[in-house]
Amino acid sequence: LLPTSATDPLGNSVGVQNDYRLLTPWELTDPNGNRGQVAFDTRGVVVESAFLGKVGDSDGDTLNAPTATFEYDLFAFRDTGEPTYNKSRARVTHGDPNTEWIESYSYFGGAGQTLMVKAQAEPGLAPQRDQDGALVLDQYGAPVLVDTSPNLRWIGNGRTVIDNKGNPVRQYEPYFSSTPAFEDEAELVEQGVSALLNYDPVGRLVRSDLPDGTFSRVEFTPWESTSWDANDTVADSDWYAARYDYVGADVHSLKERRAAELAWAHRETPSRTIFDSLGRPFLGIEDLGGGNTLETKVVLDVRGLPLQIIDARGNVAEGRTHGILGQLLETTSVDAGDRQALTTILGEPLRSWDAKDQCARATYDALRRPVDGYVQPAVGSELLLS
Repeated sequence: LLPTSATDPLGNSVGVQNDYRLLTPWELTDPNGNRGQVAFDTRGVVVESAFLGKVGDSDGDTLNAPTATFEYDLFAFRDTGEPTYNKSRARVTHGDPNTEWIESYSYFGGAGQTLMVKAQAEPGLAPQRDQDGALVLDQYGAPVLVDTSPNLRWIGNGRTVIDNKGNPVRQYEPYFSSTPAFEDEAELVEQGVSALLNYDPVGRLVRSDLPDGTFSRVEFTPWESTSWDANDTVADSDWYAARYDYVGADVHSLKERRAAELAWAHRETPSRTIFDSLGRPFLGIEDLGGGNTLETKVVLDVRGLPLQIIDARGNVAEGRTHGILGQLLETTSVDAGDRQALTTILGEPLRSWDAKDQCARATYDALRRPVDGYVQPAVGSELLLS
């Protein structure tokens, strides 16, 4: 059994026409009477979609002149050695047989991961290719750029290098191209700068080598994690080694050496996060250097919800009270004062009170959509805000 209509509490109805071969809807009619249709191929994959007006109107598109089309080549690798892909086209103007189309291509790897996405862009400079389709390079090995006008360019996403667990190791920058075809030349897909990401055997990020020669790292133990940023590790970085012993007179290089000296002064000041027996972080320790630290503690209840936040001076900076469903009922803050709140059974804001004795409330319709927002000042009449 498949639904053919649905009516909400306000009487708005949605109609459904089903494809009983695929057991899925092929037409939906919204509460205003406007229709949307899709066409499937033999595999049950959507190949066309159209947005129509009301029955009897000539507005909108049809499946013979669709709003969008979708093409798939699942055998591209077998036939040409190129990745499989899908192409989507969406019209710019509804109901216009001479409309322009916006196209995009998505290319996929053997595991189903997205290798490249190509989207249209305005005409302009893009790498040149010769009559055989080979990339044209200058004497320095860089792509030669030509103006594609009046033809459109394409934007390709930079290459993402992943490890055997699917974690990104490098992510390069997008680039312009003169073709929607798949490209894998390093001169194109490995443009720009990229951090080198390293993971431990369980997939946690443990080190990031940045393009400027600095790096950050994280060390995990069963009870805590310790994070070193690029300043904490500066003494061991290539960036520092290239600057700290400069003895020339170049003004820029002298400024770089001074930056290295200042960064070195607060090296080895990592941040630590301590976990409880359930793996929840409850204590943060900031190393200030010289044996001085600042600790921020979070007191958790049995559900893992924060009850108190205690600052480095031992003061309760904020206290919280939660309901049986986990909703926040009251907050006591040294900065913002006391705040109380009530929610609906669905968790929507209903009423709240602040430290100034102001009361805010919200109203909803039968579909639980916000309708009005009111504020009752401590003195005076209630105000309608929205």
